[in-house]
This record gives sequence, structure tokens and C-alpha cells, in this order.
Amino acid sequence: MLFQPPPPPEPGFTWAHAATELLGFIGSFALYGAVGFGNFVLPGAGPTPSVVRRATSVGIVGVLVTFLTQLIALARTATEKHLTLGAAFEAGGGALLARLAFLVLALVGLLLARRRGGHTAAARPGWALAALAALGLALRGIVTGRLTAVVNPLHVLAGGLWIGSLFVLAFSALPLTVSRWWPEGKHAAAVAVMVRRFSTLALASSALLVVTGVTTAWRHLHRLDALWTTPYGRTLCVKLVFVLAVAGLGAYNWRLVSPRLGHDDATETLVRSARTELGLALVVLVITAILVSIPAPKG
Repeated sequence: MLFQPPPPPEPGFTWAHAATELLGFIGSFALYGAVGFGNFVLPGAGPTPSVVRRATSVGIVGVLVTFLTQLIALARTATEKHLTLGAAFEAGGGALLARLAFLVLALVGLLLARRRGGHTAAARPGWALAALAALGLALRGIVTGRLTAVVNPLHVLAGGLWIGSLFVLAFSALPLTVSRWWPEGKHAAAVAVMVRRFSTLALASSALLVVTGVTTAWRHLHRLDALWTTPYGRTLCVKLVFVLAVAGLGAYNWRLVSPRLGHDDATETLVRSARTELGLALVVLVITAILVSIPAPKG
């Protein structure tokens, strides 16, 4: 077989924990993707209210899903430590309050951008507020002074700006079924502008993804042979295979498909390729949710 399934998890692993992690990744990617799309991909493409509504809908769903995962985490903490939900909330301290506050700010920003989406300039403050809130979510751990409190959230942020923005682009602007949202004959040209902007964002995000990913992997593995001698390492190897597949497909879109944009036939090709890339990315998220639920090797 070309791809081997992840190895059996170690004791301490639960599928419920992995499912919660996956839900959290989906929420974060939706939020960060909408923010990346609204602030970096959409400007200059002549957006319409319908495109903005679709994009902000993805972000709003991301905020709500993230709230839900936080509630699930609180309930799990309360159960494990035999606390009430209120006591578990108090135990979360300032870090939990900051997370919730940034989520509220992101929601306010997205709703503001949605309300004023018909006017590009008027929507910018909303997108900017959502971006600041998203950055606050990713960097909130910096106040602890611990590198680990920043690297993992930045890794998720980078993935969300890449794959999340691609999903929003594919959902809100690429399909020919939404071509009527632009003036006659302007859909393909608008797509070309957005894809060029997305490519720049994806390249920068992938660089940050590599740096934070290598840092996280080394911190957990401690030694090179743990890659093939531990369940954590072997699961990481499976993840890397699919990450390389996503990156390869992204490179194909960037170098071969994007230069032909400007016509609807090229847009159709990009839509099909983007769907495949997103499918592979979903597999990566599932494997990542399993990976973070497996106890790391002992040093």
C-alpha cells in the first residue's frame, strides 16, 4: 500500500479527545481562513455583498465551533477534576478569559464586515478587527513567556491562513455558479486577482507552517529514531506524506493553473484542483487530531 494507516494509539489516547481536537482545528481554520480571505485575498477584486456574506459566514461558523470546543473542554476538565462548570471556568483564569474575549471581538468584526460588505472601504474596519482578534488568539500565550504556548497556536494560524483561506476562496468566489455576482464578464478576471493574492498568502503561511512544525516535532520527539520507533513518530510520518501531497498540489495550481486564469475554463480547472487539495487537507487535519491525542515519546 502507498499510504499506511496511522499505528495503533498508545494508552491514554481516546477517540473522543481526538474528535474534539478535530472540531477545534476545523473551527480555527474556518475563522483564520475567513480573516485571511477578507484582509489579504478579497481587496482589489471588486467584491460583492454575496461574496462577503459567504466569506463572513465561514468565519462566524468558525467562531461558534471554537466556542463549542471550549465548552466541551471545560466540561471535560470539570469531569476529570470533579468540579462544577463554574469552578472549571474559574480555574481557566486569565488565559481562558482572554481566549473568549478575542473570540467575541472576532465575531463582532465579522458581523461588522458582513453588514457593510457591499462597500469595500466600509467593510475594512470589520475585517481589521477580526484580524486583530485572530492574531490575539494565536499570540495570547506569549504573556506566559513559554515558547510552547506560542508555537502551536502559530502553527494552527499558519495552516488556517493557507487551507482555510483556500476553502473560503473555493466556497465564496471560485465556482462559476457565483459568476453572476460580478458585472458581466468580470468573474474570471476577479478570480485571477484573488488567486494571485491567495498564492502570496499561501507561500508566506507555508513558510511559517514549516518553521513551527519542525519546532513542535523536535520538541516532542527529542531524538530522530523516535520517528519510526514510536506510535507518535510513525503517525507524524503519515501526516507528513499527506502534507507533501497538499503542498505538491498547491505548487501545481500556483505554477501551472494560476498563469492561465482570466478565462472561465481555467477557473473550472482550478475549482476541481482546489477541491482535491482541500480533501487532502481534511485528511491531514484528521491525522493531526489523532497525533495530538497520542502521548509524546519520553525523552
